[in-house]
Amino acid sequence: MNALNRVKTVYSFWGRWPLLYGAQDYITFMGRPGRIRRRAVEKLHMVMGSGAIIF
Repeated sequence: MNALNRVKTVYSFWGRWPLLYGAQDYITFMGRPGRIRRRAVEKLHMVMGSGAIIF
């Protein structure tokens, strides 16, 4: 299975349970998922419309 297929599999799994995804997201990022993602975008110098998949 290539990397993009793995990403599709993971996202389709979590897409079925958005509340569960939100809970694990909160736990994984210690209650700061939005802040951590914003800092990652800043460090990558991304602009509106950019996209990235990081493995």
